[in-house]
Amino acid sequence: MYTKLGWIYQASEVFESLQKRDLVSWNALICGYAQFGKSTKAVTLFKRMKKEGTEPESSQVYQHSECM
Repeated sequence: MYTKLGWIYQASEVFESLQKRDLVSWNALICGYAQFGKSTKAVTLFKRMKKEGTEPESSQVYQHSECM
């Protein structure tokens, strides 16, 4: 919700406070960064997601390319 309002900082804080992050939470923040011109942060977060063991689905990769 915060990303839809453009409140990326708040969205990031909520995301970081999550004890367990699922594909939906990763996707929301990654697309939020991309939609508001922070593509470098979006790519960095995408790489972090994979490093932390969450594998994207093919539809998510497509969606991210649409966001950017």
